[in-house]
Amino acid sequence: MDQQALKERYFCLRARQQEYFFAVAGISEVSSWGGTIDEMIFEESVAWIVLLFAKPGHPRFSPVSEPFEQSKKTVVRSSRPSSRLLTLPAELHHAIFDLLKIRDVVSLGLTCQYLWAISRSVITKYFTRFLGVWAGAPTTCNGHDTRWPYSSFGREELGLFNFVNMRKHRIILAKRPNSITSPKPEFSWSFRDLLRKHALYITQKDRCPADLVRVVDPAPASFYPTNGQWVLRNLTTRQYVTAQAIALKPEYIRGPFIDVLGFGEVIVAHTFNATHGSKPRYCPDIQEGTRCEGVWVGHALDIVPLNAATIDDGWEDASREVMGLIGRICRAEFGEDWQEKLIARKCSSLKPKS
Repeated sequence: MDQQALKERYFCLRARQQEYFFAVAGISEVSSWGGTIDEMIFEESVAWIVLLFAKPGHPRFSPVSEPFEQSKKTVVRSSRPSSRLLTLPAELHHAIFDLLKIRDVVSLGLTCQYLWAISRSVITKYFTRFLGVWAGAPTTCNGHDTRWPYSSFGREELGLFNFVNMRKHRIILAKRPNSITSPKPEFSWSFRDLLRKHALYITQKDRCPADLVRVVDPAPASFYPTNGQWVLRNLTTRQYVTAQAIALKPEYIRGPFIDVLGFGEVIVAHTFNATHGSKPRYCPDIQEGTRCEGVWVGHALDIVPLNAATIDDGWEDASREVMGLIGRICRAEFGEDWQEKLIARKCSSLKPKS
């Protein structure tokens, strides 16, 4: 490392040696996915972090009048006006769906087109429960020194991304088996297999809506529109950062997802908290100006569309300050031409491995 890079170094030495996992205060919840500072900022895609903090919308579906596929074997499934269930008010139909388990929602929805229109709205709402689950929660990216034995939550062999707290172990997302070939990293993730097998079984024996598989197995990234501007908000300091300010190239922006350098990398750099064994407040790094923790440790964050409802006159645009810090971090790693070198490294890491 040259003298200029040494001068610019932001993370203390021990912070660079540790592996980090996100934790939320209050509910004692920890992510099982994480990595080192180098992995999460300079090497791998961290689109999964965006899925934690970005508030979801709803995917667009085809009109509710879309016919069932006619190629499937016809079974006795009717939408006759004489059906007693269909004579009930719409409010009662929605109330009935709200009482059902999610698999039963699918099965009842498949009895006719009218109930399918209700069913898929319930299913879509169900999947939004797994997205943006830490939006607005006080969050820290906690480090553990990998040189010493310690108890931590590691990466699952099957690529499952889950949360662990003192009461339960809940699985949120799964890494797709062919994710390394995905041109858009955010589509490397899927919801856990809750309805997919159930739907595939139904399609083998019954007729079904043409959009059945798309509804019961949606891509998490499809819940985030790409035709508007998104911002990362610090609810604690009432500051925000725009996607346009972070992105190294405009074409890298796809809604809240940004290739190479995005909201996920910013969150890691601002919320990391290195541990130092039995002396958590003592850092032996002699390099002046390095940090053991980010400036947003324990702050409440979220990622939302940019509009008058999310950002008003009481908010401060911190984009320039944030990019100044990111620039310092990346110059220490790559030098003055850090943008092109970071692009080359991140893009090469996403290419299929032979």
